[in-house]
Amino acid sequence: MVGFLLSMSVLVAAPAAKVSKVPAPPVVVPVVVDSSHSKGSDSTLVHPEEKDPCDSVKYDTLTQFCVEAVVHARCHGSVFDPSIDTCLNGVVVPQQVADPVIFPSAGQWTAPLAVTITSATAGAEVRYTLDGSQPTASSLRYEGPLSLDRFATVRAMALKSGMTPSGAVASTLVAHGKLTDSRDGQVYRTIRLGKQNWMAQNLNFAGERLGACPGTEGEDDPGPEAACTVSGRLYTWAEAMMLPKFERKAYGKLVGKHRGICPEGWHVPDDEDWSTFFAAVLSEVVTNDKEIEPAMRSTMGWVRGKGKDRFGFGAMPVGYRQANDDFVNSGFAALFWSAAEAGEREATFRSVGVGALDKGQGPKALGLSVRCVSDNP
Repeated sequence: MVGFLLSMSVLVAAPAAKVSKVPAPPVVVPVVVDSSHSKGSDSTLVHPEEKDPCDSVKYDTLTQFCVEAVVHARCHGSVFDPSIDTCLNGVVVPQQVADPVIFPSAGQWTAPLAVTITSATAGAEVRYTLDGSQPTASSLRYEGPLSLDRFATVRAMALKSGMTPSGAVASTLVAHGKLTDSRDGQVYRTIRLGKQNWMAQNLNFAGERLGACPGTEGEDDPGPEAACTVSGRLYTWAEAMMLPKFERKAYGKLVGKHRGICPEGWHVPDDEDWSTFFAAVLSEVVTNDKEIEPAMRSTMGWVRGKGKDRFGFGAMPVGYRQANDDFVNSGFAALFWSAAEAGEREATFRSVGVGALDKGQGPKALGLSVRCVSDNP
């Protein structure tokens, strides 16, 4: 109906001799605008953009409600904000923040590695840890890409006020460093784990004809130099420690960390170094002991059992060289010298393939692999 305005005058009676006309106050009738007739008009009373989008949606107001033209079921009769809440078993509960996404999600890379953590929930805050602990609201706050130069398991969660925190996610990353041996220019990958920095490849320093390239199983002829490039050299304990061939005279005289055949600033690990390394490995392998060996093994060369190389240590099944010069256990075991002696004729070693970093001892005349550890991690 088109609106209109009524106006009236009131006549006031007086003695016949005097008659005066007094205007009455106007009576205002509100203007009613029929929206069906307003299209194309210049009326400023109609603003289609301000209309509730739900006006054009049909729904049952007893069991449903509408937000931004989207119909939702009431939660046990209650209306809620679907942007931050949800209905769970008839109870209105805060929605959960989207799980964060860590990139890269896994793998081995060259340090420094830039790691990003994001959440699909707008305005969410990300908290993370690098020390193996589960993230909480008081953990480190993510404010930009992380720069990794070590092995690390990045764990993260996302939070937002009024919403349920996300679940915790984790990504195991290896960021390899680099070591250049000034003696021959060879470059080795390195890996920081815990409080140590290790070579992630077997040493391949020849010096003056030191060590032997892994040869064919059951034979005594060293392999070609190409084999050393991949697998490193096999050294007697005396060579590894850079001692005279008849090493009995050195028994019990090694003091402190011994550089041996390692590059400057690095040393042959002793039992304490190996134990510290093993403890760091155990702190990361929380499922069961059967996961330790695959986590230590390289991804290639193993005859039995697949290697996962989780820590970037890459233990290769080179086997060893017996005192009679025969090469044995290729494809089945990796053995590494320790600087610790077990007597005049024997020294200790650590093995993968016949035990996860199990400690053993054998003749110093055996040819085993050498891994060096940094003096200043």
